[in-house]
Amino acid sequence: MYQSKRINKKFGFTLHLFRARFKRNKSNALHKGAGFTLIELLAGMAIFVVLFGTLTTFIVWVYRSNVKFQALSEVSTNTQRATQIIIDEVRSASSVYLPTTNATQLSLETSRYQPAGETLSFVDFFICDTQLCMKKETDTSPVAITSNKVQIDSLDFDLLSNDDGPYLVQITLVVSYKQSSGALEEQAQTSITSTAILRSY
Repeated sequence: MYQSKRINKKFGFTLHLFRARFKRNKSNALHKGAGFTLIELLAGMAIFVVLFGTLTTFIVWVYRSNVKFQALSEVSTNTQRATQIIIDEVRSASSVYLPTTNATQLSLETSRYQPAGETLSFVDFFICDTQLCMKKETDTSPVAITSNKVQIDSLDFDLLSNDDGPYLVQITLVVSYKQSSGALEEQAQTSITSTAILRSY
């Protein structure tokens, strides 16, 4: 009887220790799952800063690359188009009108754009403001053949001729992009030199 009571008492004490330990472990588990430690928070913030910085750098790079591409494309397209228009007019012209032709203006006599009752007409190329303009005799005002997104930095016409041959017109054109903010990626300039011969000579 005495031994039975001793066993029950020992069992009860063991059960009490088990319950106490279980409650303590459960409390610790709940406490650990209740939030983040300072080290975990600092590590998370460091990862976020790195990812945010990388993403921001990439976005800025894409934006600047796009602006640079647009500037180069605008300059190249305008230069080629303007030069081709001048070359086409030179090739179809009857002659170069020397009285009004100089280093920065080209005047051509042509059978195109004839006024009523006339057999010949005149067409001029020159810089107006910051654009390259074309003025037909039938027009009341010059027409810009370059966009307002670019500016003409230099325009030069040279007449090259042989004693018995037609004039060769050499066109040198320097075009740059109009910068709105002065940013480095907006800087774009191109230069082209082309030569055309009067076929109707």
